[in-house]
Amino acid sequence: MKTLKRHEKDFWERYDPPKEWSKTEIACPECGEELEVNNFIVLASNPPQYRVRCCKCGYIGSIH
Repeated sequence: MKTLKRHEKDFWERYDPPKEWSKTEIACPECGEELEVNNFIVLASNPPQYRVRCCKCGYIGSIH
């Protein structure tokens, strides 16, 4: 078994942080352009929701 210290070292050597925004393949309800989801914000609801935006018209909302 490896130590906790070794596990943490291995993790940080392989860690590749996500991009802040990524495509969702969901159409904007206002203009139909593809929405982007913020990978860094999770809304404290049950079930959790994620913040989305449309870069074309400025729509902001949330999805499950």
